[in-house]
Amino acid sequence: MTTAAPSDYATADDLRRRLSPGVAQEIYGSDRAPAEDDLSSAGAEIDAALAARWRLPVEGPRSRALLRDWVLTLAEERAYARCVGD
Repeated sequence: MTTAAPSDYATADDLRRRLSPGVAQEIYGSDRAPAEDDLSSAGAEIDAALAARWRLPVEGPRSRALLRDWVLTLAEERAYARCVGD
């Protein structure tokens, strides 16, 4: 399986902090690849929605902060879905 590139909006460490270290450890263990896959998928979803209307990459600091929050929210949803699949 090929690991997708992580999101440009947030890092795996950002996602681990968002989930809390204990929850992140339970979902991902010490493997960073699944967290990066979740971030990449979330970032791609956001980029696809934005690309129809705006030029990418988004560069404004206020916009990037909002996109960081959105990508973490979507990646968090994907992380919890991993638990359901187990």
